[in-house]
Amino acid sequence: MLSLHIMKQFFYLFASFVLLYALTACSSVNSVDYKIDGSSNISRLESDMMYLQTFDDVKLDSAKVIHGEFRFSNSTDNARVAFLQMEGMLLPVVIENGDIVVNINTTGTPVTKGTLLNDRLYHFTKVRDSLLYQDYELEREYTRAWMDDENMAEVVDRLGQQRKELNEQLDELIISSIKENYDNVLGPGIFMIQTWHIHPENYPWVTSIMMEAPESFKSDPYVQLYFEQVKRELNGDDTMPATPTADESTAQSQPTSNETRVPPSLSANPTNEEQAEGVDETTPVEENVESTPTKEE
Repeated sequence: MLSLHIMKQFFYLFASFVLLYALTACSSVNSVDYKIDGSSNISRLESDMMYLQTFDDVKLDSAKVIHGEFRFSNSTDNARVAFLQMEGMLLPVVIENGDIVVNINTTGTPVTKGTLLNDRLYHFTKVRDSLLYQDYELEREYTRAWMDDENMAEVVDRLGQQRKELNEQLDELIISSIKENYDNVLGPGIFMIQTWHIHPENYPWVTSIMMEAPESFKSDPYVQLYFEQVKRELNGDDTMPATPTADESTAQSQPTSNETRVPPSLSANPTNEEQAEGVDETTPVEENVESTPTKEE
């Protein structure tokens, strides 16, 4: 028979093995093995370094663009929404287990596909960009009407109503996309993408989300940081850039007598209904739009 001493040693050895196995298993469950195969037809990116980083600029990985292709393959401690940083641009991508495909092109929304959450992210960004493009087209239509000396009161009412409907569709898209992903990293990720440097009071959907969100969402590092910044701003520490009001935008667009007259933005002209209610439903026009044509006095 085995002595009591030997049996105790065997028991401790077996217990240590079980504990080590459990710790290893837990680690492997949380660990994320990702692979990103990327391509781009943007010539200026050739031979540039591309970085995979977190929202607070912590670099996770890097790759060089060679013949229009780049690849990342690594492991990280958990799934997350990160960003591909290149030439001053940031492209969101979900770091999760699996093979991820990224395509950056000059003709449309960058593609992030191949895994469950990246497919959802691509669907969201594609629909969102379509709505934003329609909003941009309203600005172009407004400018053409101004150049043609149309009745601008009627134009503002018509286009303002269309913009209001687009804004409602965009809010609905954002809210539904976040809610559908409350239980994974994409929910806070979409919140992060859409709230970067914006004031929550100008976007009612932010309040709607925070009233209904579960604690797992509210405890996300970015979500916590965002509302800490908002609180500091409300307490007098202005950490977020101020958004011009409609009155300020209108004042800035008024030319002097010796200036070339340019059309004011549709954003600075609420519809008659909005003027009556004292509500401005418009959103600022995106940057990097075509230059606005001028009209001589």
